[in-house]
Amino acid sequence: MAFVYSKATFAGIVTSLGNCDAFLQAAQTGTATSGLSQLQTARGDVADSLGDNSITTADFDATNTLAAALRTAEGNAPSTVSSAYNGALTALDTYITSVTGSAIKDYWNSKTSDRTMTFTDNFRAFYRRVKADEVIVKLYSVTMPAAGSTTTISSVGSTTNMIPALFEVRTDTAIGSSFICNFNCVKSNGGTDLVSLTIDAGTGISNYYSIGSTQKYLYVSSFSGTGTSGNEISLWTR
Repeated sequence: MAFVYSKATFAGIVTSLGNCDAFLQAAQTGTATSGLSQLQTARGDVADSLGDNSITTADFDATNTLAAALRTAEGNAPSTVSSAYNGALTALDTYITSVTGSAIKDYWNSKTSDRTMTFTDNFRAFYRRVKADEVIVKLYSVTMPAAGSTTTISSVGSTTNMIPALFEVRTDTAIGSSFICNFNCVKSNGGTDLVSLTIDAGTGISNYYSIGSTQKYLYVSSFSGTGTSGNEISLWTR
């Protein structure tokens, strides 16, 4: 049996935890087939009976009491389950830190093959909710086109519901002539920063450049750049 922190095993665990949290969040809005959603259905049925004009005063009062009790149970369930789920992620983070010396975010940095992890959107949302941070994921890629063509930036990872994160540029090929990058990065207040980076000619593959210093961003709204055709870079959270 593989160790918990092995790629395949860990991927299965974080995928399951992400799905658990997604089901919980859906259940809290009554959209999932779960114990909680069924409780909400029962409460709705009870509430509907209050609209019957023939209901007696005693029945009306008793029905209101029952509806209130069901609502209390419904309200308590999410916080109880949510707390348990939070503990599961905390325990997993504690585990990998004790075994590898690095927390989930730091260990799975996708800078080497054995430490590359593809996090699902569900797990990203779970991690975000519990840790108030983003795991390390690739958000965009850029391949310089042939001369005369427009340079475009392609979305890779979802930025939906992201919280502000630090950004990093990585070289995915060796760089020919200087690669000049201009990112329009959107901040949480809706404002944008033009963040520029020049990657020197001759730079090898798998070099990393923090951009924006300590400023965190939500996403990139546009990109422009110049460089050698076929050269590739990517933008990641860090």
